[in-house]
Amino acid sequence: MNNIQYRRTVPEDAQILKNLVSNVFYKRELLGNALTIRPSVEAITTVIDRIVQATVERPDNLSIVAVDNTYKGNPRSIVGFILIRPLCSPDPFGDMSKFADPTMFPIVEVIDRIHLETEEEFPGFHDKPDTTNFEIAGVVDEFLMRGIMKDMIVVAGDELLKAGYKKTVFVTANQKIEKVASRDWVGVHIVRSLDLKAFEMNGAKVFTNVKNEVLQLVCEDAILNGVDRFDFTSMRIT
Repeated sequence: MNNIQYRRTVPEDAQILKNLVSNVFYKRELLGNALTIRPSVEAITTVIDRIVQATVERPDNLSIVAVDNTYKGNPRSIVGFILIRPLCSPDPFGDMSKFADPTMFPIVEVIDRIHLETEEEFPGFHDKPDTTNFEIAGVVDEFLMRGIMKDMIVVAGDELLKAGYKKTVFVTANQKIEKVASRDWVGVHIVRSLDLKAFEMNGAKVFTNVKNEVLQLVCEDAILNGVDRFDFTSMRIT
């Protein structure tokens, strides 16, 4: 791996991560950049605060950070992150109507809708006690293209297995995710896909600048190399 240290997050990381994740999200988040009206910095900050509270600040925190002690970009030298929570823990988004800025609604709604559709087809999806959810992940600009995300995924898999978790799910617009993830984890399954160009809210299309056209809910049961497969992976993949 790189000359980078990987570790579980601690509560003291929370404030740094709120700022760092917001910056990374605003620059490169695929869904945000695909919207006709881009969310404000304040709206994204509100969402990130909730995600950090639901992951790093919880006692059952499972998140991973990459640290480079020579990096001066923030006081705790964090250069990458994967914020993870148990799938059965409370949804960090909660009531969307409480968001100060409605420009964030489409992102939250599209992720929520793909989860709801999966719940309808596979009841109990959100109650899996051995499954985690990757809420958000990223690497700071200066450390891109060094394999840090790949290494964090490997470390996260090891840590989750030690903690008794067997699988993880996440939503992504990366259409190459199956190929990328399967380099290290066996058993990567696209459970549900949603066409972003066709997605509507209140009768109007909201993702009009789409480069990656499909949003995917992905299941990785690779932590155990395919043993004890996720209940619904043998079902129809759409």
